[in-house]
Amino acid sequence: VLVNEAARDPDEAWQSMVHSYEVEASVLALAAHMHNLENGALSLAGGVDSEPLRERVRDSRERLDPLLLKLGGLTRDNADQQLRLGELRTNVLLRRTEADQVVDRGTDATIGEIEQMVARYPIHHLIQDIVTAERTLLAARQERAERVAARARTASWVAMATQLLLLGALLSYITRQVGQRLQAEGNAARASARASVVLDTVREPIVAVDGGLRI
Repeated sequence: VLVNEAARDPDEAWQSMVHSYEVEASVLALAAHMHNLENGALSLAGGVDSEPLRERVRDSRERLDPLLLKLGGLTRDNADQQLRLGELRTNVLLRRTEADQVVDRGTDATIGEIEQMVARYPIHHLIQDIVTAERTLLAARQERAERVAARARTASWVAMATQLLLLGALLSYITRQVGQRLQAEGNAARASARASVVLDTVREPIVAVDGGLRI
């Protein structure tokens, strides 16, 4: 049981670290796709139009909702991160709406519409806050993982030493039992040999009688 618990605790600690890395990777991917969508919208507004460009815009746009959903699941155990994510989700969806309008209007998009898309619903500080908070959690989780790993190593050595002591005690008991049995067998063999010698040396029957000639 001790060994099993020692093995399970480090796994859980390292999984919590992986969780932090996954949150950071997901929020940075969200920012990258939002940036890609807006760059595509700006390109279309500037007269640069091609199917690969529109495909890239569509791809980034479609990835926003799954990433927001994933982040919601990853941060459900952290109320502070959930609050930050809620604000981020609102601003991302509003920025996406602004970008959609610029994409639809293309070269007819006005400077005001482009400025609204770029500046009206900021997300950079929200992304930075989420990443900073997650890195703080990561540092704490990493420290805990190292402590748990050290404790697990100690538990493993203690368990190994205990097993060796038990094995040594068992071997000592078995050796003692075998020695006692061999000694008993040797004593029996020597007694049997002495009896055989006595019988072999007797040529005539020996009868002991008392004064009344009674046997």
